[in-house]
Amino acid sequence: MIATFEFAQLVVSAVGLALVAASVSFLAWQTLSLAKQTELSANATRAAIYQNIAQLMIDIDRFFVDRPQFKAYFYAGAEVPESGQLRDQIWSVAEMFLDFAENVRCQSPLMPEYPWDTWGGYFKLLHDESPVLREVLNDYVDKGWYPIALQTLFQRGEMGDVRQGL
Repeated sequence: MIATFEFAQLVVSAVGLALVAASVSFLAWQTLSLAKQTELSANATRAAIYQNIAQLMIDIDRFFVDRPQFKAYFYAGAEVPESGQLRDQIWSVAEMFLDFAENVRCQSPLMPEYPWDTWGGYFKLLHDESPVLREVLNDYVDKGWYPIALQTLFQRGEMGDVRQGL
């Protein structure tokens, strides 16, 4: 009887050990599956960020296709009228560029492998070519409506550290 009891204990222990091994294997499989799913999700997020930025730029391009009279104020250094509806419209277009650039700047930490310096160069070019953009940028940063980091982006073509708001 003792031998039967010992055998039963041995069988129960073996079954328990097999169940533990199966549980550990299943846990390992779940962990690998979760890691793969997380990587796929991160890739999808990066793709969505890129698509969002690209779509915003396409929208700006379309804006200028539909309203070519505004393009010289941002790419050719045209001076803005001192007052009037045209000035207000041009300032609104400058705000559109500032909003776009701030979006790009804030998204940049989410995709560190992306060549953000190309956008930095683009924003610096706009800053250098557009008196109205410089005026609106400086005015709005002074008012606290945009962070100094946005000014850095336009002036130097550098993203800055979003976390510190530089």
